[in-house]
Amino acid sequence: MFVTGNGYLKAVKDVLKSENKQVVYLAVAFWGKDADTLFKQLPARAEVRVICNLTSGGTNPMTIRKLQTLVPRVAVRQLNDLHAKVVCGDEVAVIGSANCSTNGLALQGQQCAGWREAGLRTEDADVLADVRPWLETLWLAAQEIEEADLALAQANWDRRRALTNKEHAGRFIFDEFFDKDYWDGKRVFLAIYCTEASEQASRECERIKQREDRKATAETCEESVLDFYEQWPGLPVDAVIIDVWYKRRSKKAVVDDTCYRRLPALDVAHFMTETGEDSSLQIVQVASGIEEFPFGAREAKAIQAKLNEEVDGKARILRLWNSKPKGDESLVAPFSALFD
Repeated sequence: MFVTGNGYLKAVKDVLKSENKQVVYLAVAFWGKDADTLFKQLPARAEVRVICNLTSGGTNPMTIRKLQTLVPRVAVRQLNDLHAKVVCGDEVAVIGSANCSTNGLALQGQQCAGWREAGLRTEDADVLADVRPWLETLWLAAQEIEEADLALAQANWDRRRALTNKEHAGRFIFDEFFDKDYWDGKRVFLAIYCTEASEQASRECERIKQREDRKATAETCEESVLDFYEQWPGLPVDAVIIDVWYKRRSKKAVVDDTCYRRLPALDVAHFMTETGEDSSLQIVQVASGIEEFPFGAREAKAIQAKLNEEVDGKARILRLWNSKPKGDESLVAPFSALFD
């Protein structure tokens, strides 16, 4: 049966909802936002194996992290020369052009939201007899996904979004259109702090870098993509973090020209500082931008100016700092707090 649009999506969902006695395979190259919703109606005893192309920039690593939480019913591996889109259950296979994304399978129900996709739904026993061994061979060739792979995937995902997004090309985070209403609710935060990390925290981070950076740095750049915050377990996850140093004496903000995303899987829950205090480490990775915008010296300078700007006789950074609980030495503020 030839399937397109919503019919394509339904065919894939039907394979996953069926009471398959064998492993269900999804060898689909690229995975985007909301792809994890495909697995909401899995039968209780379902066993699914997902093979994705993780690090080339076409797969959203946050989606893969969500799929990893579905273990043991869903297992995920990477095969980074994969371009196929094949779904196979006991008695049905769907072979076509669509990736597991809003643009591909129209996961949000918007049939014309992206590319026009087409595929073949088949129950032909001879076809299935060829497809399943091929998928099993792919699974054996695929590799386990490590944190360094996800860090590399995030960097490439961010870079690709920045290069391909045309709607915001040439625009700036503080252009008139991008006002408080635009930024309100976006997963972008200012991490504001006033104390330096302990020496032991720096050593702990270096140890993690030596372990995790090898693969990422070999493939993308000469410098580490990892950094850290100390004793900040409430630092947002699945969000862009903008680093802000608050100088208490001068009551001024200094904004780093690098932004980050947190990698909670690499966190160190407990370690002892050089003064004998119990502390923790929150690991982050460099992000290329915030939302569809690049992030660098220009953006950092503009944010810094906003924070140090006086509003009703008081600098915005001081107003934010005074809003935190008394005694705290850090706070997280939404990006929308830069607007009045």
